[in-house]
Amino acid sequence: MDFGAIIWIIIFIVGFGLVGAALVKDTQAQETLTINVTEKIPYHDGYYLIIAQHDGKEEVFGVSDVWLLGIFDASDRYAYLKEGNTYTVTIGGYRIQLLSWYRNINVVHKE
Repeated sequence: MDFGAIIWIIIFIVGFGLVGAALVKDTQAQETLTINVTEKIPYHDGYYLIIAQHDGKEEVFGVSDVWLLGIFDASDRYAYLKEGNTYTVTIGGYRIQLLSWYRNINVVHKE
């Protein structure tokens, strides 16, 4: 096998791995938190950022659709969260700084 073919195989495997990781990242490490929303940022089409306080620290969360969980209401969740209010939310995923991935707000529990 020539060197070019090996490079393409490596690129394919890494690319496939990143796509797979992106699909499952918000389904892992589910936990319920109480957050106080301090700022809302429309990041890009269909993906939003929420800056919130919880457990005495500030954290940035993503709000996006989660295909593998069948959750397709990111815009509604983003609109429901108001600055200055406190919510109980179910969070999924991990913060991966290298890829600019944030833990995702999967469910906003009605207060």
